[in-house]
Amino acid sequence: MAIDAFLRGVAVLLAVMAMLAIVETLLPLSRKREWRRRHLLPNLQMAAVTLGLNFAFNAGAVLITGWLASRGFGVLAGAALPPLPTLAIDRCTCCRRCGECIASTTRIRSWT
Repeated sequence: MAIDAFLRGVAVLLAVMAMLAIVETLLPLSRKREWRRRHLLPNLQMAAVTLGLNFAFNAGAVLITGWLASRGFGVLAGAALPPLPTLAIDRCTCCRRCGECIASTTRIRSWT
């Protein structure tokens, strides 16, 4: 997934969350105005912390996975599978600049 696709997904998610918050503000299920006012800031802080940690952990996982894959670490790197099952298991990650497949193509070329 490219960064622009990721950022579009994040923008859509945040827009949907904002729309739902507006709908809930305009049409509340219960009339607890004072309670909602007291809990607004802590709820927004928890949402920001959750989104921030989610982004940080996912970015870290992607970076570590890419680093390990570049060093040939992992189950598929040492497995002697034919090309078709390898493609089914390990989806191809394409580079947008050059258009070549990074992960799967190198494994397939080594078996042909």
